[in-house]
Parts: sequence; C-alpha cells; structure tokens
Amino acid sequence: MSSKRTKDEPFEPNKKRKTLSLECKLNIIKDFEAKMKACDLAKKFDLPESTVRTVVKGKEKIMTAVKDSQSLNSSIIRKRHGIIAQMETLLQSWCDNQVRVKKIPVDQNTACFQAKQIYEKLKGEAGEAAENKVFKASNGWFSRFKRRWNWHSIAESGEAASADKKAVSLYPEKLKTMIDEGGYTSQTIFNVDETGLFWKKMPKRTFISREEKTFPGFKAAKDRLTVMVGANAAGDCKLKPLLVYRLENPRALKNKSKAGLPVIWKSNARAWVTASLFEDWFGHHFIPEVERYCRSKDIPFKVMLLIDNAPGHPPATLINFDPRVEVVFLPPNTTSLLQPMDQGVIKTFKAYYTRRSFAHLHEAMRKNNELSVKDFWKHFNVLDAVRIIGQSWNEVSQKTLNDVWKKLCPFFFTSETQVETISDPEQIDSIIEEVVDIAKQLNLDVDNDDVQDLLDSHNEELTIDEVIEMRKYEQDIEQTDSLDPVESVNQMTIENLTEGLNSIEKGLEILEKIDSNEERVSTTKRGIKKLLVCYEEILRKKKKHLTRQATLLEYMKPSTSK
Repeated sequence: MSSKRTKDEPFEPNKKRKTLSLECKLNIIKDFEAKMKACDLAKKFDLPESTVRTVVKGKEKIMTAVKDSQSLNSSIIRKRHGIIAQMETLLQSWCDNQVRVKKIPVDQNTACFQAKQIYEKLKGEAGEAAENKVFKASNGWFSRFKRRWNWHSIAESGEAASADKKAVSLYPEKLKTMIDEGGYTSQTIFNVDETGLFWKKMPKRTFISREEKTFPGFKAAKDRLTVMVGANAAGDCKLKPLLVYRLENPRALKNKSKAGLPVIWKSNARAWVTASLFEDWFGHHFIPEVERYCRSKDIPFKVMLLIDNAPGHPPATLINFDPRVEVVFLPPNTTSLLQPMDQGVIKTFKAYYTRRSFAHLHEAMRKNNELSVKDFWKHFNVLDAVRIIGQSWNEVSQKTLNDVWKKLCPFFFTSETQVETISDPEQIDSIIEEVVDIAKQLNLDVDNDDVQDLLDSHNEELTIDEVIEMRKYEQDIEQTDSLDPVESVNQMTIENLTEGLNSIEKGLEILEKIDSNEERVSTTKRGIKKLLVCYEEILRKKKKHLTRQATLLEYMKPSTSK
C-alpha cells in the first residue's frame, strides 16, 4: 500500500485531463485491429493503457460519432440533458442550414439571438417546470458552444461578412500561379460543392402544398437530402453525384442494390456531408474515378481539387491524403462569387430536377387516367427522386460545366468564347416556362413566379418551428420508414429475364411491321440490342451455371441398377 503524502512533501496538482479527438480514437482502433498490442498503443499515443482499452471497447459508439461528425478533430459530445442541451442541438441544426445550404457565415450575435429564440420556445413547451429558468446566451456560453460542437465557422461578433470582394478580385491571379507551377490544365482541375434539395416539394399555390399546411407536424415537403456535384474545368469529366440522406435503408430501396444507383448513396441523421463521409468519398470514389478518366485521356494522373472551407471538408486529412491530388481551399466568404458549381451548375441542375419531376407526373397521369396528382405525389418516393437526380445531372451539358469557370479561371478562355456564352438566367427562364406549361396541362395553378420561388426555396432559412419539427421528425423516422441493415438485392431468375427480353423482342417486331422507314427501324433495333447485351450476358451465365449444377447432380445421383 502506498504511503500517504507527508507534510513536507510538495503538493502535485492532478494531471490535466487529455481530450482525444475522433481522429486519434479512430487511429487507435485501426492499429488495434491491425494486431497492435494495447501496451504498444499506449506508448505510441502517450496514453495510459486503460484509456486505450476504453477506446477499443467503445468502438461502436466511436464509429457512429465519426460518421455523424462534422470534423475528425472534434471529440465525442457527452449527452447532456435539459432545455439548454435541447436548444444547443436545435441551434446546431439551424447553423448547419445557414452555412451548408445558404452559404451564409454565422456570427456570434446571430447565433446568440437564435439561441434565445429557441430556448424561449422550448421553455414555453416545458410549462411550469421551466418557468423560473433563465438563459442569457453569454460570451462564455457561446465559447463553450463553439468548442462543444467544433463550430469554427461561427465568427465572433462582427466578423461575419457576405462575400469578400477584395479576395474575389485577387484570387484568380493567385490561382493561375498555382496552376502554372503545378502544370495543371482545364482537364485536371476539379471543383465539387454540396447543395440541399427538398426532393418532395411543390409550388406553394398548388392544392397539394396548401393541403399539407393544414396537417400538424413535419411536412414531407421539408424532407431534405444533400447532393454533391462536381466536374473538371473542361466539362468533359462529370463526377458521379454523392447523395446523403437521413436513412441508410429507406423502404423505397428495398431489393435495390445501392451500387447500381445513379448516385453514391450515403447516410447520416442530418443528411449532411460530414468530414468522414467526405474523406470516404475522396478516397474511394473521387480518386478512382478521376484516375480512370486520366487513363482514358492518356494524361498523367496529377490533379487539383478546389473546394470551399465548409465544416465537412477536413483540411488536415485531405491535403496530405494523396500526393497526386492537390487540394486547394477557396478563400472564406467567396463561394457565391467564385466557386464554379455555384455559378450556375447547381441552379441549372435543380431546374432540370423540377422539370423532370413535373414531366414524370404528367407521364404517369397520361398512362393512368384515373390517377390524381395527389395520389401520385403521395407515392412519389426517394427512389423516384434518385432516378430523377441522376437524369437531371446527366442533362447538365459540358458547355454549362465549362462556362461556370470563367470567373475563377478566365485565363482558360479566349475573348471569342466569352462572347459566345449564353447567360444562365436565360437558360433557367426557358426551363421555368416548360415547367409552367406542363403544370397547366395538369390543371395546376402555377405561374413563372411560383416555379422560381420553388427553385429559390431550396436555400431558404429554416424557421425556429421548422427546426424543432425537423428534429422531432429525425427522432421518429427511423422507427417508421427504415429497413433492417441487411440490404437485399433484386433476384433475376432465368424465367423473368427470358420473359423481359422476349417482350422487348416482340415490341421491336411490332415496330418493324408498322414503320415503313427501314433505316429508322434498323438503327433502333441495333441501339436497343446493344443496350441489352448486359442482360443477355447475365442470362447466359445463369443458364451455364444451371447446366453445371444439373451435371453435378446427375454425377452424384446414386445408381438404381442392381
């Protein structure tokens, strides 16, 4: 037994508690799974062995925190209780919406004002139990809030600005120097950016929107997902979109392979692109996809990725991730004026999504005269939205993807190409008119302003009531709309594959009989048969596998002869 400290011995204060970041805990888990002993890990990370064992034991909790964390440099937030804890969670959602969706920096005054608004709302709901409680939103609270939630993008009072016009004017020349030094071209410079999308939303004046307002609780129209799109400056390498939804396995994806979707499907509770998701996308999707592109163009795989300083883009991890990819962060508060994807690509993509949604509705009602708009929209699910997202992104032209780099990289363009550019507003206006035309055919009360409001609403600021409703919705939805974690895949049998291919063949035969234009028929048949090769190959392999099984069974079958 250790002896007590004597009177003459100097007092040593307790050792200061060391807070471990998620990145550190993740590294400990990875090393432990690589068969490294706990005692060796303790030495490597300068930690007590008991701490290492605690981290390893809490692997499941840590991995969940990594998935939902904005930054790997943050620590796991201990569960707190009471109105202030609820308020901070809701405030964080509101700040997220401002920074990620609206691209607006939040300052201390704004954050504290919203905090008090949310607190008073929650206090009112709590009733007499919270009647005497007071929340002042002091400087000390604000500093602790920033630290707890790792919110570096919330500025101190008076620091937030809209767009830094001086940085906007100086940065293109600075970027040109980096491009020249690195030997990059328009084919090897990329940009990606996230945007929120309310995938099930109609113009406000439609009877669907009016009717939805009468129901209590969270509205389906406020169900948001995040889409991240990107491309190179040449516009000839369009990246597969990253989609983040609040559910990992929604019912709409039952029996669907996520790998076969037109998007990279990811999920977390808030449907945000977090640091861990972005790092996963960067290593497992961006690098392989761009490497294949460079190989197809016979150019060296040495590229530059330009991104903004959003909370989900971890600089410490990305900058040294791969020496072949130079990650460059745009100056703060310049996204609205410099970032290529924000100069018309995202807006055009959303316009295409709206037009295709209305066209999808129109086509469904044409096929089924008894189908109402209300019934169609009720059954419109996230899988329908994913398909339309894929089609809309494919529709964005190379010219659009190339033109949006003119502010950031004017040196890639000649004076002739600058003149040839069709302004983005004209293109959007044309799409809006098409949407209105489709809406009129559906007897919907919609005009150009309604559609423009719908497009703008994806970047609307959430009200306090909406933030609270959304939080309750996130807590309840897992129990009502999610599947088991095990993902099932469509089972294609020999019978249904044969039936499908034979049906298409019969359809082509009918077209051949009724169309007198031999060239058109021949081109159509050739094109469709080329597209069906993948299914014919699946059918061939299944038949071959069945034949092999039958032969094996015959061999193993016991002889009946005596």
